[in-house]
Amino acid sequence: QHRYIYKNKKLHSIPSSRGEFLKSGLVKFSEKIRSLGGPAMERGGLFNSLLRDQWSRDQWLKMEKVCSFKWGMGTLTARLEEEFRSKIQYGCEVESIEKNPKGGFKVRRKDRLMAVDADVVVVATPASIVGAILKTLDKKIMELLSDITYAPMIMVYTGFSEKDVPRALDGFGVSVAGSEGIRLLGSVWLSALFPNRAPKGVAMFANFFGGESDVHSINLTEEEIIGAVRHDLEMVMGIAACPQFVYVKRWQQAIPQYATGYAEQIGAIKSCIKNIPGLFLTGGYFNALSVSDTISYSKNVV
Repeated sequence: QHRYIYKNKKLHSIPSSRGEFLKSGLVKFSEKIRSLGGPAMERGGLFNSLLRDQWSRDQWLKMEKVCSFKWGMGTLTARLEEEFRSKIQYGCEVESIEKNPKGGFKVRRKDRLMAVDADVVVVATPASIVGAILKTLDKKIMELLSDITYAPMIMVYTGFSEKDVPRALDGFGVSVAGSEGIRLLGSVWLSALFPNRAPKGVAMFANFFGGESDVHSINLTEEEIIGAVRHDLEMVMGIAACPQFVYVKRWQQAIPQYATGYAEQIGAIKSCIKNIPGLFLTGGYFNALSVSDTISYSKNVV
């Protein structure tokens, strides 16, 4: 599958080799020259991986394979609910996790109706919620977790008649360079990736807005969001038609921000956890943004 970047008002196929990168119009000639040296590679950047001699399209596809389920990623949580339905307590908000004088932990609910005694506790909520829950257990962990910030994200699902899409959907999707001056971060071409994800004859896109560079977009009205996605898709994809359907989903805390010193911060959290046997933390803030990465991390630590 091709992957595209929108830069300089054009769609460019992301290069899959050193030679293709050097021939591309994605960066200035001076930047291409600097990229040939070791220091440039150490600084990282979008094309860092493309500059390695051993890079190949096969490796790219192997590393970046995308998968889903017929009914979407919600299949995972639905299956977990089906498996453990008799053991799940619904609508319970946890106030705190405390040490039990008899050993293990005491998990207290906010409604104070009951507390649960547990030998092992796994917490898989966002970092800010974990910090609040653990405040009576370990103040240092609370402070470290509270310092982790998240960027908001808006996902806008759009469906167009295939005849209204002027280019072939021959890839994964497109990322938009920050220099282009539009709000769209990127668009995943769902109907091209997953069979039966959209009705026959419909091109379906998952469009992303927000992030660290546009945190205020989360406060836009739905009308403003739809207007932005229509404008930006016309710019990037040439789609001028009205979508057949639109669905907007907002995530106030979507992406943990890996700022300078983040690795040391996570290391300090892990060190604290080692001193509390039976307590396990997992989630996207442990350098595991994707679902598969989070599952792999959880299997390794729990």
